[in-house]
Amino acid sequence: MASHNFQTGLLSKKHFNKKDIWHLLHSMTPAQSSFFRECISQHLGVKPSHYWGKQKIWFGLPNRDRETLIYLLEAFNHAPHIISSKISKHNKAASWITTAAHRIASDKKQGGNFITSAAKFAVEHGGEIIHGIDTALNVASQAGQVMNKFGLIDDDSGLTQASNLYQSLRGAWSGKGSGLHEMAGSRRVNRRRLGHLL
Repeated sequence: MASHNFQTGLLSKKHFNKKDIWHLLHSMTPAQSSFFRECISQHLGVKPSHYWGKQKIWFGLPNRDRETLIYLLEAFNHAPHIISSKISKHNKAASWITTAAHRIASDKKQGGNFITSAAKFAVEHGGEIIHGIDTALNVASQAGQVMNKFGLIDDDSGLTQASNLYQSLRGAWSGKGSGLHEMAGSRRVNRRRLGHLL
C-alpha cells in the first residue's frame, strides 16, 4: 500500500498553513504527486485511472480555469523541486493546490478507504496492468526498430538505443522469449510481486 499512500507528511495533518504547503511541494512523495495528478486529471474531465482503482475523487475540487489546470498537470510531470518552483510562480495554481491539500487532509477515513481500494484494485488487476504496459512498450520499441531500419533515425539515436534496451530486457525477463505476458498471466507471481501494495 506504500505505493498508494498519500496520507503522509503534511497530508497526514488536519491543520496546516501556507509555509507547510511550500514544504509539501518540495518534499512530495511519488504517491502524493500521483494523487494530485489524478485529482487534476479528473477535474479536467478525464475518467478515473486504473492506477487509482477507477475511483472518483471523494471531495469537491477547487474551481479553476482549464488553462490553470493544464499548467498544474504539466508541472506534475517534473521532480518535486521543479513542481514547487512552477507552482510558486503561478498564483491560481498555488491556490488550487492549497485548497485541494486542505480537502484531502480533512477526511482521513475517506482518504484511507480510497487508498485501500486503489491498492486492492492494483493487486487484483496486476496482470492486466503489466500486460498493457508491456504491449505499449513493445509497440513503441518495434516502431523505433522499423524507423531505424528505414533510415529515419540513426543507430546512435536515443530512440534506437531505448528500443534495443527494451527488447533486451524483455527477452532477458522472459527467459524463453515469451515477454512479460507469461509473468502477467500468473496470479501467484502478481500477488508476490505486488504484495507490498496491500
